[in-house]
Amino acid sequence: MKLCDYGCGQEAKFQFKNEKWCCSEHYNSCPEKRRKNSETSKGQIPWSKGKKGIHSIEGLKNISEKNKAKVVTSETKKKMSESQKIRNKKYTNPMIGRNHSEESKEKMSKNRKPGFVPSNKGKKGLYHQSEKERERSRQYCLNGHALKMIKAIKKISNEEIKLRNIIKELYPNCEFQYGIFRYAIDVALVEEKIAIEYDGYYHYDTKEHIEYHKNRQKRIEDQGWKFLRYNKVPSLEQIKNDIRMIL
Repeated sequence: MKLCDYGCGQEAKFQFKNEKWCCSEHYNSCPEKRRKNSETSKGQIPWSKGKKGIHSIEGLKNISEKNKAKVVTSETKKKMSESQKIRNKKYTNPMIGRNHSEESKEKMSKNRKPGFVPSNKGKKGLYHQSEKERERSRQYCLNGHALKMIKAIKKISNEEIKLRNIIKELYPNCEFQYGIFRYAIDVALVEEKIAIEYDGYYHYDTKEHIEYHKNRQKRIEDQGWKFLRYNKVPSLEQIKNDIRMIL
């Protein structure tokens, strides 16, 4: 019988890449290893004690920016894809591509509570709303929550990330996705009241989008802001000169 190499005296069942054998899937789960770790950490104060979260809000923002600027290699993408396929096989809904039998439907119908009405009965779509619900959603967005949703779902392009990095070098206190009314400015120099935006093709692909951005800019300019717009990444010197011109 092979014994655990970490000294607990139990039968070893798992071999690691370092060729050591252990009684558990991870060496930190071994009773002897846990005992030694406990003795080593006695009297020490955990670094996270008294903290509400692992990172501050500023720290989370920095991590988010760094992750967005990371370049994932094709080899890493392939590994991630393979891992996802394994997870999908493990947790796939068994009912995908199948239908309940009439017998199962009858059983489920009997098990329902008397008077039960499905939430989507009579509705054309899952997100169908009444006039009252639509008005409530509209007011919810107008009260500032639309901006939170924009910040959460907006995908930052590589060009905008480059623009952010250049401006951050010139103005470390600049803010990204700065909120005015229910809008979010790409990069804002708050003290100077300068809005800097990167315009992708979708800003001008339809008449509705052109009119929307025109009205949006006018409303923000009425509050004393000035705009700089770029449809390609400018140089550091160009940004310097453009800001100097409008100040």
